[in-house]
Amino acid sequence: MINVQRNHTIDSLKLLCATLVVFIHCEYPYKVNVLPVTEVAVPLFFALSGYFIFGAKRKWERIGRIAKIFAWSAALYLLKTEMVQLLTIHRPWMPTWKNITDLILFNDVTFSIHLWYLPAYIYVLVIVFLIDMYNVWRWAFWSILPLLLTGVFVKYNIADVCPEDTQYFRNAYFNGLPYFLLGACVKITPPPDRPRTLIFAVGWHSCSGFEVVETIWWNLFFN
Repeated sequence: MINVQRNHTIDSLKLLCATLVVFIHCEYPYKVNVLPVTEVAVPLFFALSGYFIFGAKRKWERIGRIAKIFAWSAALYLLKTEMVQLLTIHRPWMPTWKNITDLILFNDVTFSIHLWYLPAYIYVLVIVFLIDMYNVWRWAFWSILPLLLTGVFVKYNIADVCPEDTQYFRNAYFNGLPYFLLGACVKITPPPDRPRTLIFAVGWHSCSGFEVVETIWWNLFFN
């Protein structure tokens, strides 16, 4: 039997990300000052997925499992939305064509904005499996920086006009895929004279640093 040693660096990172996600959705004093740090959590979760899934055998069943979780979660939130609508304004909630388009194109779940991560993750897995199928990883890795910079450009131009339209930059294309690919990059980085965990930590520092810098940039120049 192969003795697989647990990587406590990854476990610590998961715990940190989960804690930061809690801080995103809770109310507490000085939250506005803490948010620039908490916003690294979701990108790091995508990067963790990239680290683990890169090189693994393609399994469409993985997408199916995530799709089932999303379907059940969406059904529950939709039921809640309909009940609230019926009890308050006495008519059911009906999606508009924009709601449907935003869901299909930008992973936006109108009746529960926190669910966007699941369809975004499904899109990322589909894209990554196609990248692997056609063996275009080199091009995919070269796309990381352009995708991140495009996401920043879209975020700061749209947020200035329509701050509620977060789906145009918080989606699989600009938030999910580049960080997933960054996690894959960390995995294939050869550790010359250092343990892999150190390379791993440096990769995460770079990933989280980009998110912190862009948030600080936004607070300085666009607020």
